[in-house]
Amino acid sequence: MPRMFLSLFDAGMTFWAIIFSMTVVYGTFEKRHVRLLASCAFTVAFVAVYGVATACGGLFSDYYFYVLSLFGAALAYMGLFLRERFINMLIFLNSSLLVMVSVKGTLSIFLALTPFYDTGSSWYWTGFELLYALGLFLCAWFYIKHPFRFPEQTSKLYYAVMILLPIIAAVSSHVSMEATIGANLQPSWLEVVFGMLNFMISIIVYYLSVVIANMYEKLLESQRVNQRLELQLDHLMRSSSMIEQIRRDKHELKNVYFYIQSLLETNSLPELRDFVSKKLVARYERMEEFHTGNELLDFLLTQKINEARLHHVHVMANILLPAGVPIDNHDLCGLMLNLLDNAIDASKKEKNGDIQISMQQKKGYLSILLKNKSSVDVLKENPHFFTTKKDAQNHGIGMSVIRAITEKYNGIFDAYMEQEYFCVHVVLQM
Repeated sequence: MPRMFLSLFDAGMTFWAIIFSMTVVYGTFEKRHVRLLASCAFTVAFVAVYGVATACGGLFSDYYFYVLSLFGAALAYMGLFLRERFINMLIFLNSSLLVMVSVKGTLSIFLALTPFYDTGSSWYWTGFELLYALGLFLCAWFYIKHPFRFPEQTSKLYYAVMILLPIIAAVSSHVSMEATIGANLQPSWLEVVFGMLNFMISIIVYYLSVVIANMYEKLLESQRVNQRLELQLDHLMRSSSMIEQIRRDKHELKNVYFYIQSLLETNSLPELRDFVSKKLVARYERMEEFHTGNELLDFLLTQKINEARLHHVHVMANILLPAGVPIDNHDLCGLMLNLLDNAIDASKKEKNGDIQISMQQKKGYLSILLKNKSSVDVLKENPHFFTTKKDAQNHGIGMSVIRAITEKYNGIFDAYMEQEYFCVHVVLQM
């Protein structure tokens, strides 16, 4: 009976450590107590089924049944409750499971070589379980701090290596231990060292893979940011001919003047009132032109403000820039383009959209402040600024562009709510 109890206790403790760490990393439960309850409930179910299976088959000491039972049950839990790419979760499960099992085997050999070894003593088993629980805690803590998330572009060969390496290490360690037991030999310190090397190599390889994955993800993100910025600026450059159209519209004012004069001479006041209130004001607003000293920025502001007004969004701009701002043309325009795009997209959802733009130089720094009216607290609803668009892979890069340009100029990025406005303040070192 004690043997069965210890077998179930070990299996339950190991299983809980594995699925709890997976729940923290990949789970959809936002509240901590829900994570704990879900993992505990599934662990109780696993222990019950595992206990019946081992009792019926007499498999209390069968290593492979033990490992496969843990793996199969964790796989079922993964499919029911976790949301992440399957291959990433599989590698996380495979590595954490085999490392934890290797810790148990190595600990057993280590204690067999100490003066405290006495399988008939309850104190020995209590000490063993406490040490094993500590090992499980450290392993779970490590895997929670280093989740495995490789991009989809990763080679399948790399995935295969990440799956096979822990299996080879665990199997080789178990085979060595079984050979010693089968030959009735006393375990040696060499086997302890060998076991420690096995799971340490697995952990180190896993850790290096996580580091490489993070670097690769940052590289891909940087490429996406650069591609987005280049596409935006290319589009802006191709559209710059529109500024000529705006300038030509100014010349039409002469024709407008003669038309108004003719309406006055014919005493057509209703037609004049309608023309001035509906058509003339709209034309004048479309012809608004900025003079920042940067022609591309002038056109960008004109284009984006006109876009906002077409969607009935009120825009007020206060631009006070010195000539020749020492910031790369592409960076400045890319920054403003993404700030304005975000503000316009948010303002379209508001009943009375309103955007306020402020750009000015302050003691060697360029201060850019954009405010857009918001009926919700953006920082509470979406603190990480994730995109709310359906095509998330191709959207949501705007904030990455803004942050990247800010970091390039040793700047400061700040987002906050001020009364009914969502404010983004960017300061760049000039």
